[in-house]
Amino acid sequence: MTLKKWTTRWGFNIKARLSKMMKCIRSGEQLRIDDTAASSESLATRDYSASGYSSRAGEIDPKLDNSNIEEAESSLRESGYLNYEEARALLGRLEYQKGNIEAALHVFEGIDIASVTSKMKVSLSRRCEQNRRRSQNCKLREVLDKAVELLPELWKLARAPQEAILSYRRALIYHWNLEIETKAKLEKEFAVFLLYSGTDASPPTLRSQMEGSFVPRNNVEEAVLLLLILLGKFAHGRIGWDPAIMDHLSFALSVSGELNALAHQVEKLLPGIMERRERYCTLALCYYGEGEDMVALNVLRNMLNNRDNPDCILELLLASKICAENITCVEEGVTYARKVLSELHGRCSQMISAANYLLGLLLSCQSRLVASDSARTLKQSEALESFESAEKMMREKDPDILFNLSLENAEQRKLDVALHYAKQLLKLEAGSMVRSYILLARILSAQKRYIDAETVINAALDQTGKWHQGELLRTKAKLKIAQGQLRSAIETYTRLLAIVQVRTKNLSPEKKFLKSRGQHDRKLEMETWHDLANVYTSLSQWRDAEVCLSKSKAISPYSASRWHSTGMLYEAKGLHQDALKAFRAALDVEPSHVPSLISTARILRRLGSESIPIIRGFLTDALRLEKTNHSAWYNLGLVYEVDVSASAVDVAECFEAAALLEESAPVEGSQATAKATAELLRTVLSQQRVPQDNQAATLIEAVKTAGEQLIAANPVELAVGNIVRRVLHIIRVEDLSDVKNAVEGLALSAGTTDYGVDAECEDTGIPSLARNSSCQPSLHNLLDRMPDSGMSPQFCAVRNNRKLKHDVISAVNELVEDIDTCHEQIAEQSVELIHQNSYCVSVAASHLHRSNYVTMFSSEVILTFGWSRTVMKFLHAAKAKRRSFQVFVAEGAPGYRGHSLAKDLVARGLQTTLITDSAIFAMISRVNMVIVGVHAVMANGGVVGPVGLHMVALAAQKHAVPFVVLAGTHKLCPLYPQNPEILPQEMRSPSELLHFGEFSDCMDFGIGSGTPLLHVINPAFEYVPPELVSLIVTETYTCDRSCRTGKTVLCSIL
Repeated sequence: MTLKKWTTRWGFNIKARLSKMMKCIRSGEQLRIDDTAASSESLATRDYSASGYSSRAGEIDPKLDNSNIEEAESSLRESGYLNYEEARALLGRLEYQKGNIEAALHVFEGIDIASVTSKMKVSLSRRCEQNRRRSQNCKLREVLDKAVELLPELWKLARAPQEAILSYRRALIYHWNLEIETKAKLEKEFAVFLLYSGTDASPPTLRSQMEGSFVPRNNVEEAVLLLLILLGKFAHGRIGWDPAIMDHLSFALSVSGELNALAHQVEKLLPGIMERRERYCTLALCYYGEGEDMVALNVLRNMLNNRDNPDCILELLLASKICAENITCVEEGVTYARKVLSELHGRCSQMISAANYLLGLLLSCQSRLVASDSARTLKQSEALESFESAEKMMREKDPDILFNLSLENAEQRKLDVALHYAKQLLKLEAGSMVRSYILLARILSAQKRYIDAETVINAALDQTGKWHQGELLRTKAKLKIAQGQLRSAIETYTRLLAIVQVRTKNLSPEKKFLKSRGQHDRKLEMETWHDLANVYTSLSQWRDAEVCLSKSKAISPYSASRWHSTGMLYEAKGLHQDALKAFRAALDVEPSHVPSLISTARILRRLGSESIPIIRGFLTDALRLEKTNHSAWYNLGLVYEVDVSASAVDVAECFEAAALLEESAPVEGSQATAKATAELLRTVLSQQRVPQDNQAATLIEAVKTAGEQLIAANPVELAVGNIVRRVLHIIRVEDLSDVKNAVEGLALSAGTTDYGVDAECEDTGIPSLARNSSCQPSLHNLLDRMPDSGMSPQFCAVRNNRKLKHDVISAVNELVEDIDTCHEQIAEQSVELIHQNSYCVSVAASHLHRSNYVTMFSSEVILTFGWSRTVMKFLHAAKAKRRSFQVFVAEGAPGYRGHSLAKDLVARGLQTTLITDSAIFAMISRVNMVIVGVHAVMANGGVVGPVGLHMVALAAQKHAVPFVVLAGTHKLCPLYPQNPEILPQEMRSPSELLHFGEFSDCMDFGIGSGTPLLHVINPAFEYVPPELVSLIVTETYTCDRSCRTGKTVLCSIL
């Protein structure tokens, strides 16, 4: 019979019975007598059903006469359905239910208890035996256990995870009288389901709980609670040991960041439960994850020193990794790594690759600790060899190995190889890791490819969430600083700090993160404040720098970087003693802080308070820790220069090393160099203590001394000398202005006429230059000093009230601001030159003696050469003004920097064509204008530019194409090209033409006395005469060839 038919046949009867039962339960009323007989609820039938005296047939009249018990009794007896005892028992029960206690007792007194007792015993014994037989056949407890256990599994199969979770909770919370093994099994299965099902379970709602009791807030917490309960049961001996419990608990506490709690649970286990090796390894991992490296290393040492553990490969690798992160244990780590390699000889290649990788890290750290150069070079080569071996042995490419391989090559200045591995790393990680972007950007910046480096950082910012942009923004700010864009760097740092603060506020206090992430965020914020303080210090904004340092102190009061930034601030103010104290405090916090070592040596050299060996000791320590620091080499060369015991060869080697290292570091262009020079001279002026009289001469002497050193350090960069002359010009102008104001003040106070003023000036000894308004300062007399010896005390008293130093510093600040915005100001003139340049075209055509002028079409073609930031922004501005043109970019061999310009122009939506340098003459006939950037502009109107620019100018002259030069005023040099100081032939590395291997092969073979067969000449600049230049555009002036005579234009600009 099917279930449907059975339900159809018996369903109504079942429904009727259930409805009667529910009515009885809800109302509490007594069923009728016929219902009680059917349900065996009557006392008489329950007690005497086995006696044989009672009869179930018949219907009892429900309306009893309650006034007379005897009449009711006789009527029941006369009906023949009940005997005497049954009738009285039934009547007594009815009276009792009605509340008539006395009547019920009166009825019960008439029952013969002695005769009924034997019958009741027989009936009860039979019923108990029947119930016992039924319970043995049903096995109710086993069925209940299986039902509670299988119900969650059924919900899982039905793909109802929430119902499965509710079933688990009902099974564990309610008292089902389950066996201890069954309940433990349910707790374990529920914990596993919470950890790995991927379902977010809502927190349990407990109706009754003690105040302050723990309620889990998420899956992990509930699973950890269940697993801890199982561990407690095992500790009390209620269940047996299950290793899976510890495995699941390790996973749960690890993902929640509670590694200390996991270590505590492992330590609580009795000896023998976990294997000794597994126990120590787990504890070491827990302590290492919590940042307690030395504790973890000591745990591993205890295990590795035991001879009972001969094969401990994983533990040795973990110990090697911890030693690589602790500089004091590098030697021990090398021993562990080499032991792993010896034990794994010919075995697992993946483990051998990991061991070589860790050995490379340890040897790289060890190379910074050795004292001799030969040992350092040997360690670096061994480290690089280990990384290469790890890369060859790995089955699949490992990002960590590629990252460190690229980093090690970059630190050894093998930038091409480092760039190769960095690109592989970025491709392997598919842009998912921030570190690969930062590494690639730093390598590009070391190759002086700043636009490419900034493009990489911008691409990373577009693909990275805001919460992970911290390091990217900091790297972008450093690139801005390297290019001299300090204002833009400040905006980037401000954005970074805003993201860090918003992230800190929005973090939920209920969410637990690993401590390493929190420490990383605090360190990033602190270093950002330090960088921002250094930027404000370079801008002489002392108050802003102090605010940044106070913010950093609130994060970490004991920081070597903060003390170093404080020392830099004191040094910029001219407080050398306070700066020295700050640098020494930084070394007390971190004795190996390289910037503080260099700064301490620099301050001691200036003060002259310590002996030369002590100063040299600071610098050698810095070089021992960071061999590629060009600042340390430069300062060491200055120390050797004043040391009588040092040879000229030592001095030359130090300066040569500093120059070579600085070339591969982020180096600024002409604009950034000019700005850095102006900022350095501003620092010199701010630190200079001027006397009460003769202030201008003191400042001029200080600027001349510093300027001579700067020019000697970088003679090729003509912008340095130009800025020095500009600052000298500023001092003379400000001093002249103050003198005039003083003279006018004396005239007003004396109430004299103009004639009287002149006479008084003659009496007081005021120089004639101050009285002659037509004698303006110019480039011819910038280095002349004002005669102050003839001044009278009256005039000196007037000048004592002036603030010449403050006025000069303010003017230098304006100069720095002008240099910083020169590109934008030049770019604003793009609208006047593109589509509206008939004037310059006519000038070019008339100069070339051509009768017909060049006609500009609706879509012009502009040719440029190599890479120039000024040209790039100029073309961007023209595009923003909706000018229609296309660009031909000559690649500019051998540096090929035109490739970077072409990519940037295409990214801005400009139609660009990249051509080779040899194709310039072939393409020049299609060009309407040539726009280039230059290195310097000479006094006669000629320009100094990259090699190949002269060829472009000749091609433009041949085809009557205007040759336009864009140059900031900091590039205008008031000297002629015939000056022997101008245009020193800078030769660049032959590696730009040949790879290192090819070049060495060509140099190895010689003729006769060993003369090499190949000589490589790679000049950097060349001179373009003024007759080939059609127009010069600066941020303040535009002039063509007709007005460029002598120094007229340059003097009017300056």
